[in-house]
Amino acid sequence: MFMPKGLADLPSYAAFWQHLQEGEFHSGQYLRLGKNNRKVNIQATYNPLKDSSGKVYRVVKLAVDITLQTQKMNEALNRTQAVIHFNLDGTIIEANEAFYKTMGYSPEEVVGKHHSMFVGADYAQSREYKEFWTALGRGDFQAGRFQRYGKGGKSIILQASYNPFYTTSGQLYKIVKYATDITEKENLTNETVSIVRTVSQSTGEITASISDISRSMSGMRESVQSVATQTYSAEKVVGNLQGATETMGEVVTLIDEISNQINLLSLNAAIEAARAGDAGRGFSVVADEVKKLATQTSRSTADIYQKIRDIQTMSSNVSQALGQIRSLVNVVDSDTATIAAATEQQSSMIHNISHNMSRLNELTTSIQS
Repeated sequence: MFMPKGLADLPSYAAFWQHLQEGEFHSGQYLRLGKNNRKVNIQATYNPLKDSSGKVYRVVKLAVDITLQTQKMNEALNRTQAVIHFNLDGTIIEANEAFYKTMGYSPEEVVGKHHSMFVGADYAQSREYKEFWTALGRGDFQAGRFQRYGKGGKSIILQASYNPFYTTSGQLYKIVKYATDITEKENLTNETVSIVRTVSQSTGEITASISDISRSMSGMRESVQSVATQTYSAEKVVGNLQGATETMGEVVTLIDEISNQINLLSLNAAIEAARAGDAGRGFSVVADEVKKLATQTSRSTADIYQKIRDIQTMSSNVSQALGQIRSLVNVVDSDTATIAAATEQQSSMIHNISHNMSRLNELTTSIQS
């Protein structure tokens, strides 16, 4: 008369009294019914009493009413967790308000239905789902993250445990699920993982780009240094050319002096030939040719001297231009070295960031799983 509906008909209840008749002591927390089917939770002991012959002749039960304590505990639990009770076949017995709020259903839409209403159609027909309830039917505890669907097909992620409940005689009679909605947390975690992976991938690409830039800067610096070396060599060649043109100018000046002397000599010869009359005509012809040769030599020498002066001017301009190029090359070389050093530093920093992001990716992935 004190048992909840259906429990008194279970074989386990009969076994419970059989054990008491055999003198076996029992204690624990029990759900019983008071007048007008009022639920009462008690902390109790069932104590078999024996006569002088050792035969049990009565059972004395000592009990404390813990209904209020249990209700307060259940209320606290209901505020923090969604709770739902199932028969061993998965049929829903009852649920608390937090569960209905989480899943979006009313009690009328849930009680008496099967748990499969909260899972996808394919999963409900799968071998895995059947084995899940088979394991619960054996009394196996189940816990973890579960993908479930609320009213309207709303996807919900639950951190939940499925807990087998036993009668006082040890018979499994129902499954109680305690669950917490972690959908928002899971979405945030997924978003975080996605961001971390994107950043990690980006830092990897940046690292590769910086490595390419670093190699390019090294090649560029080698090229700049090569240009500097060639410019220095060109300056030396131009310097040698300027020296050679100065020497050539001295030679031309000497030739010009010789030409003037020859011209003077031919003039004196012409005067002497005129004094000699007919006897000096042959000498006069030679003196004329020498004078022509001297005149041509003087003209050619003047042309050569002008060209040498032009070469000297151009050499001077080239030398100045090469000097400016060398200065610019030195500046570029210095800037390239600075950029290369900065690039190496940035590469080191990006490498550290990439390492940390990879570690963060591992951590967030482990949290997600």
